[in-house]
Amino acid sequence: MHSNEEPEKSSRTIQSAFYDWFSPSQYLVIKSESILKSTTKRLRANRRHFFKPDSHFHRPPRHIQIYLCAYLDLESNECLHTRWTGKPNDMSIRPLKCIDKTAKKPFDRRGKCKWCGSNRVVKAGKNNGKQLYKCNDCKHRFHDNGKFPRMRKPKEAVAFALEMYFDGHSIRKISKNLKKFFGVEVHWRKILEWIEKYVPQVDNYLSQFEPQLSGVWHADEKAVNFRPRIPLTDKQRRSGKRRKGQQHWHWDAIDKETRFLVGSHISRTRTLEDAKTFMKDCARNTPRPTAIVTDGLEAYRKGINKVFYSRYKHRRVEHIPTEAIPRTHIRIHNQLIERWHGTLGDRLKPMRGLVSPETAIPRGFGIHYNFLRPHESLDGNTPAEEAQVQLPFENGWGDLINWTTIWQSLCQTKEENQKMLNLNPT
Repeated sequence: MHSNEEPEKSSRTIQSAFYDWFSPSQYLVIKSESILKSTTKRLRANRRHFFKPDSHFHRPPRHIQIYLCAYLDLESNECLHTRWTGKPNDMSIRPLKCIDKTAKKPFDRRGKCKWCGSNRVVKAGKNNGKQLYKCNDCKHRFHDNGKFPRMRKPKEAVAFALEMYFDGHSIRKISKNLKKFFGVEVHWRKILEWIEKYVPQVDNYLSQFEPQLSGVWHADEKAVNFRPRIPLTDKQRRSGKRRKGQQHWHWDAIDKETRFLVGSHISRTRTLEDAKTFMKDCARNTPRPTAIVTDGLEAYRKGINKVFYSRYKHRRVEHIPTEAIPRTHIRIHNQLIERWHGTLGDRLKPMRGLVSPETAIPRGFGIHYNFLRPHESLDGNTPAEEAQVQLPFENGWGDLINWTTIWQSLCQTKEENQKMLNLNPT
């Protein structure tokens, strides 16, 4: 094979060369028309196939170097036969699926504009002695001061505060650490305002990405206490009376293989309407499941039938209650969702409960768990990475806030352009 003679361009020559140059444990991406003609009709429809000697066509394992041709010289990184340029690829990663295609654009927009990330920025005078800039794309005016739009604190301080809070630190300790490491004085209540401001926006942005799940969900509910807002009177305080909180139910569903938190819902009761609302929230931005494992609550069975009912057999969602284990002798448990509730309970216990069911703190925990917190059972990966939602993180919450700001600005610009087209049709 190392001679100067050019080999014949036939399927037999290419396959024989593949056997000589590669061991049976290596893989190849076949792009030759002659080989595709000899394959079956099903495989011929796809122009990229994985071939392994003495085996069938199948998908390669995760993280492996795949080259474009069998005649690849590993040192020159170039094919000796077709002169194709080969490079290592992880072909096991599926493309990122988005409901809105605009959600992918913030990854590549690293311009000077803090609103839309554009490079079409010009100087627009000065304000209080500081240089003012204007973006020709989104028409915003801003200072290039390293801060998020309409924020007085640096980006690093805001991202650090949210990262530390959802990692389990108290807001008063975070306020002290911001002054110690960043030299930024922030009142502890201001950190809660950051959470209530950015978590709903980031959650709305991340809902544009569709995770690739295994199809088996584990669902359960957990009792969560909410502190009353009305303070005690002096008489009640002297008598030692304690304020009674209100108990709510925190519904959660988690995927079996990826550990991805599918959805959450907070309700006062556990009725059928609450179960239906919870199932609709889970099914809004995720693929249709094949089975849902729950406890013996009757509202789950009725809620699953109401939301996922189908007369077609291949689209039916199987409900597996864990109380059926003694009768069927099948070892099915709901430990995955119970473990997540244990993680959530460890964080809520020192907080003495939450203030209001409308708070954004539980949603922030879910975002941090899915996209930023490594999972030991997933070999250090996050549930989002296992669900094929590969986001190019560099600064955690700072990246999420920056991408969300750019996405919102692009959507606003798109809507304004659409209105102009509707007003001035041609």
